[in-house]
Amino acid sequence: MKQKYCCLILALMLLASTTTVLVSVEPQNVAKGQWLGKVHVDASAVLRELGCAEEDMASIPSKLMVQILRSYNVTSQLHEDGDYYVTITPDSPRAEVNLIGTDRVSPYIVDLPREHAEAVGAKSLGGDSTDYLYNQRACLVLAIWDYPGTGADLPQDTEDEYDAITSYISSASAYDYWHFMTNSECTYYYLYNWITWACAAYESVDIYWNGHGTEVNDLAAFVSYDAWSDSLGVITSNLYFAEDFDTGTYDYSTLRLGSASFCYGWGFRDTFLNPGGSVSHNRAFVGTDTVIDCDYTLHYIDTWGDCWYYDYENSEDSHSQAATVAASYLGQGQNAFSYADTGSAFWFE
Repeated sequence: MKQKYCCLILALMLLASTTTVLVSVEPQNVAKGQWLGKVHVDASAVLRELGCAEEDMASIPSKLMVQILRSYNVTSQLHEDGDYYVTITPDSPRAEVNLIGTDRVSPYIVDLPREHAEAVGAKSLGGDSTDYLYNQRACLVLAIWDYPGTGADLPQDTEDEYDAITSYISSASAYDYWHFMTNSECTYYYLYNWITWACAAYESVDIYWNGHGTEVNDLAAFVSYDAWSDSLGVITSNLYFAEDFDTGTYDYSTLRLGSASFCYGWGFRDTFLNPGGSVSHNRAFVGTDTVIDCDYTLHYIDTWGDCWYYDYENSEDSHSQAATVAASYLGQGQNAFSYADTGSAFWFE
């Protein structure tokens, strides 16, 4: 059943707001304007204290790793390979609230900055699967090309990609509601809340992501606006992890189409396609498991929009044509966008 007020109980929000895992400044490969390095975390000492056997450390639940990352104030170092390295031990500086191994929840009153979002409640687990405020379709576009400072800004292609997809959506599509967010609007707090709200309010939700992506060990993450600082580097407590899509407190089962135009975005596939929850319908997801150049994503999304919104191709055929057009823009060692769905392709209409 739906709640009456827009109070989102964010399972990991308290962690994100009180913990800062900082990463060193000026990564060498950011100067290319295309990608950030990976983050490698050694938390073996913490895991041993929690009773984890050595042979199990390589396969700990992703939720536990996110909790560890958000429970310590630790600074990592940039290495010559362009990646970041950090060691977390039980003696590392802790956050105000340490939530390792727990599911503690803290309430937050959400102040969404749009009139349309006022007084809308988030749909909790266990409610009526048809109990939405609007039995309609929504689309969110979340794009960042101008990060704080100048050290992580993306090329013009990223803004052009945003212009292309929002033009298709606003002029050719038949969504009942869409919301476009750019740059400073795309903080972790607002990303989480807008996605949670949209999934509560609408019967199906499409999401386009555009910006930096990274991997923390093997966990994919979108670099939200407040997850970067020229003076501090990557702030992992403000990364949006694939884990954050997993249905736990709130029902994300109305997710339908996901487009991850950022490095390592393919890591969001499983939680996006299989979030659990009450609604069962077709879902599809596109993204890459490597770093990716912005000119590739621009040509992919521009062609996708033409096929999906104007020519009414199905989701798989739209991907195939977009991948073909964008193929010549792949950089060395990069993988093209892959496509996955929950059993069959589907159409926008």
